Amino acid sequence: MKKLFENWRHFLDQTKVAWLSNKQISDLLLLIFKNRFKEYLSDKPLLANFLNALDREGIKWGVTGGGVRDLVLNLPLNDVDIVADCTDEELTAVIENNNIEIGKVNRFGGRKLKLDAHTELVDVWTVETTWGVRMG
Repeated sequence: MKKLFENWRHFLDQTKVAWLSNKQISDLLLLIFKNRFKEYLSDKPLLANFLNALDREGIKWGVTGGGVRDLVLNLPLNDVDIVADCTDEELTAVIENNNIEIGKVNRFGGRKLKLDAHTELVDVWTVETTWGVRMG
């Protein structure tokens, strides 16, 4: 993300909007991401339902990984990585209560959710089970 920010700063420095502050650039990138993620979800009802279920349970969640970069750069997504701020038991309950099938566990420990019959495009972790937290 730091590299993405630096690239945007470099691009903006070369244009007529170089006067934007770093905060304004961050806000712009966040707005772009939010709009593109909302658009991405528009034809992914099962993913949207899962995220709404997290919201209903009061579980904060976020998108992480390369999907953030890809959406900001308007590139196609290979997958979506979701991190939920809850216990593993709470996450398991949301998954089970919404009849979501869990596929294989990825090499970093994230659960692949089967949100349709053919794909596993969503990896989900709790904060405590993310690679970064486990590695300190």
